Amino acid sequence: MFDRAFPVPGIGSHPDEEDIRARRDKFRQARAEPGLERVQSDTVEGGEPEKEVARIQEEARGLHTLYAITARHHRLKPFDSDWAGHCQAVRVTIPATIAEDAPIWTYLGVVKREDHLAFSVEEIVAGYETAFGTRPTVARVDLITGARHYDLDRFAPLSVFLAYAKVDDKIPSFYVYESGSALGAPAKLYWAKDLDYLITDSAGFQFTPFARTQNTYRGKLIMNRAKTEPAMISISISLDEDGQREYMNLSASYEVVEPGPVVWPITVQIQAAMR
Repeated sequence: MFDRAFPVPGIGSHPDEEDIRARRDKFRQARAEPGLERVQSDTVEGGEPEKEVARIQEEARGLHTLYAITARHHRLKPFDSDWAGHCQAVRVTIPATIAEDAPIWTYLGVVKREDHLAFSVEEIVAGYETAFGTRPTVARVDLITGARHYDLDRFAPLSVFLAYAKVDDKIPSFYVYESGSALGAPAKLYWAKDLDYLITDSAGFQFTPFARTQNTYRGKLIMNRAKTEPAMISISISLDEDGQREYMNLSASYEVVEPGPVVWPITVQIQAAMR
């Protein structure tokens, strides 16, 4: 079902589906609850990777900012269809260079290079220079994205990079958003010149069988009043460059939350596939 609903050939890397299914079933049998509220030791051997992964995620409780996201998918043409789903994201600081790359374990799961088209400050700087012809001053980049829960499933059709001129800055200088498939494979980066920039770009990939790679995306990140946290990403999709043939609106609203139950990404993937 997912291959039909979200065809993104050649993009990103995917674990073997049979292995994922077997490991997911093992977690369920071990009663490793989302949110890591209990893992019954009598059903999981102490040396097994499932228990170790659950322990690592639990130990990351409180180390990163977590978000509850309400994602809206409103199709205007050829028929009206409005759907809202709920998922989760985490904010991590990515390394300065590619050489420093390492997986980042969080309460929601692991964030790693394989799930992103950029995963270092130097790549964000280089990409900005390619897009706009000037080299920005960037000392830190935070990535807000869906984590791979238990290193199995990930739901992150939209991720956001926030670039900061100084390491301890609270307000970012510019942003980049990354689109991808509902299965977590990254597809394209969309670059904003500054924090108030309205991005206009071609889609660059086929999110669903009904989409076209040449569709035009118009998107903007709206920050909270203090400009320290994302409030919403709003994207309109049209069949032409002038936006006159708009047929879909996408949005994702962000709310900072405390650690609680973790939503299994597979449940959101199923809901999205039904659209």
